[in-house]
Amino acid sequence: MFSDRAEGYHRERWHIRYARRLVSLASVEADACVLDADTGTGFAAEAAAEAGASVISVDISPAMPARARAPDVTFVQGDATDFVAYRNGVFDLVLCSAGMLYLPAGNALREWHRVLAPGGRSASPRCGWVIRSPFRRHAADFGLALTDPASPLGTPDHCASALVEAGFVVERVVGETIRSGREDLQRAWAAHIGQKAVDELAGALGRYAS
Repeated sequence: MFSDRAEGYHRERWHIRYARRLVSLASVEADACVLDADTGTGFAAEAAAEAGASVISVDISPAMPARARAPDVTFVQGDATDFVAYRNGVFDLVLCSAGMLYLPAGNALREWHRVLAPGGRSASPRCGWVIRSPFRRHAADFGLALTDPASPLGTPDHCASALVEAGFVVERVVGETIRSGREDLQRAWAAHIGQKAVDELAGALGRYAS
């Protein structure tokens, strides 16, 4: 799915806005060593690099980093829950702008805690849980129960508990509203239902009807 989205991902303006807001809230320092997990095309990584940080970005999709527009960032293909190439305590900050809703939260947080230096920090929004909940509610109307790997982060209290369980000390929780336009919502809908599959099914039904 993400390989299919890679080419036009830079047009999803709301992703860019909240990635940059996340970097702002994280107070990235100029000499920091930053790991951007599930980087996509590097929106948060680019903002962190602009702040003067040294940034390594990891994404499981090879197509996403290939479309990145951040020349001062090192992009690596890999699993954001298993940083096998990095020893303990090597990063000052771990960012995850948009990927948490696709990850097993506990595994991801424990791994991020492992690679952080003493006093290091991690910052990630839980907005994906809200975005995806309508899909699960609609599916339930048809008797289909969809699990959500990000459900442990579904509320601020759950989020804090998951962080503490992974070894973090909760510094602060910031509550803000992410606003998106109709075009953003249409892209999100198409991505989550798998637009390619929908188009193919519609075409097949059209051929059958004719």
